[in-house]
Amino acid sequence: MLSPVVVAGAFVALACWVLTVVKVRDMIRDPANRSLRYLTATLAALSASMTFQPLAQWLDHTTGVLDLGRVAGNCCAIAGAGCAQIVLLRLAYPEAAGRPRARVRLIAMTVSVAVAVGLFLVTPAAYSVDDPFVVSHAYYYDTPSPAAAPYQFVVVAYLGWAAGEAVLRSHRYGRVGPASLLRTGMGLISLGSCLVLLYLGLKLATIALPDVAPAFVRYVQNHLLVTVFTVASLTILVGATLPSWGPRVGLDRLWERLAAGRHCRQLGPLWTLVSAAVPQVAMLPHPAEPRLRRARMTVEILDGYVHLRRWMSAAASERARAHAERTMPPGPDRDAAIEAAVVAVAARDARDGALPVDEDVSAPVLPTLDAAAAGGPPVARLIRVAQALRRSPQL
Repeated sequence: MLSPVVVAGAFVALACWVLTVVKVRDMIRDPANRSLRYLTATLAALSASMTFQPLAQWLDHTTGVLDLGRVAGNCCAIAGAGCAQIVLLRLAYPEAAGRPRARVRLIAMTVSVAVAVGLFLVTPAAYSVDDPFVVSHAYYYDTPSPAAAPYQFVVVAYLGWAAGEAVLRSHRYGRVGPASLLRTGMGLISLGSCLVLLYLGLKLATIALPDVAPAFVRYVQNHLLVTVFTVASLTILVGATLPSWGPRVGLDRLWERLAAGRHCRQLGPLWTLVSAAVPQVAMLPHPAEPRLRRARMTVEILDGYVHLRRWMSAAASERARAHAERTMPPGPDRDAAIEAAVVAVAARDARDGALPVDEDVSAPVLPTLDAAAAGGPPVARLIRVAQALRRSPQL
């Protein structure tokens, strides 16, 4: 009878192949896209690696070669990791600059697979396929000793290098990705790569600590290794295919709604400050739909900026700038803090009934309002100003 872990692995492998088929269809529609070809190869290799896990015992007994399924799965994992490295390189560099780096990864991947296979072929099998330890399936939860399977160190070394690079590159690209689903997919790839590093750390622990902590090693082998690797592979596959199938099931619209709701909460301090000072700009009630509510709050804040200009002075702006330059490094956060201070002072004076500032010394520069007048997107800047207010409520 198959164990629950094996059954779960088979279902996960099937899900991985479904996700791979989605990307194969995209590749057929765009055959000239080299990055898409490498991505499809990545998904196919990882799916094959997942498939060999539940089939390892059957394959070994069918061929009479112990560990054939394990080595095949490891080589597929190396191939998938190498192709993933090339995909991330092609995202990070222009074609001419990325080509030599991709060539290095291809050579390293090929050499690693060749060395792993060579070590497997020259290393005598520790058991026969008819040994009770193998037949009971317990062998496939056990980590081979270094002498019995020296190829595993090649696998660990290559996957560690590839996963570490994937964590850094996917995280960096995810921060600047042009679409929300792409950024989410990169985040999942980064998370999956971190899980691969965790898997490799656990794998090394089972090699190094069998005599020191046998109970821990046995628990890791029976419950954690396969689970962590399975979750890692599935996370990477979902992240890599999310931009393709996400829009078809409405995830992009759901993401936009969630992002708009978060933006409304972030804009809250600034909107409250402005609407309290110039309540005529608030057109209540706000719509329930987050994207419409965000648009309404943005317009009302900008209208409030226009009304509050009468209470804004260049002198207050210079004082806020001098204070920010003493306490904060240059950058958008410092600009937002200056703007928040100017708006807060103007809102306080307007709310307290102070006389407007004389026009000759008023009208300090407000980058957000000026950018909005030029047609630029003001939401991100307004959120920075609102966060500056939240950090310094005394403004």
